[in-house]
Amino acid sequence: MTSEPIVIVAALMILGLLLNWLLKVFKPTVITALAILGIILSLQMFFGISPATLQQEIVHLPEHLWELWQQFVYPQIQALPKR
Repeated sequence: MTSEPIVIVAALMILGLLLNWLLKVFKPTVITALAILGIILSLQMFFGISPATLQQEIVHLPEHLWELWQQFVYPQIQALPKR
């Protein structure tokens, strides 16, 4: 008796499991990438903001957050009564 049908069935089962795993792993990545693409295209179409401008703002985001911290949060923390 030949074992070729058993090997083919086993190979198909392994292929099915690998395909299932790949879909589970990459589906969130693809969804996130499409969401980012949608945001970038919307900003460009409706507001005229180029991807380069958006990238520049993302690079400078830590500086902007630090400025907000120094302007609003830190003075309020300093104003709290001391124990």
